Amino acid sequence: MRLSTSRFGELEVKDDDVIVFPSGILGFEHVRRYLLLEHSPGSAFHILQGVDDPAVAFVLIDPRTFRPDYRVEVAPEQVAELELESGEEAVVFAIVTVPPGRPEEMTANLQAPVVINARKRLGRQVVLPDGPYGVRHRVLAELEARAGRGQDG
Repeated sequence: MRLSTSRFGELEVKDDDVIVFPSGILGFEHVRRYLLLEHSPGSAFHILQGVDDPAVAFVLIDPRTFRPDYRVEVAPEQVAELELESGEEAVVFAIVTVPPGRPEEMTANLQAPVVINARKRLGRQVVLPDGPYGVRHRVLAELEARAGRGQDG
């Protein structure tokens, strides 16, 4: 099938490439099928492109890029929905928000990561109720702090 997107133009979509989110993503429950695209070769970012609604696309990042100690505990019912047989099948991403014209202020939502069973092509947004993570972790500030340059850059 062909998918026409405003950001990426025409995409050829194979059924095997589609990731199904049975519960959708918070606020976008109507979109159940997505493609996972590379932002660009070697980039830390990916794009989760809606198939059911091509106007929907999310920028994703592996949270361990800037938070190496990041951990997600998935509830048993969520493991069942994702049909995960082992932790190696799970790929975890955080949704990134980039303010228009201010990429240095991009944030990542670590409280509601996207977990994908890469083998079964199933996905789910998992909301972590309590813990050390919030919805607006400043990606570049955390990278700079990790590199020892401090929060102010």
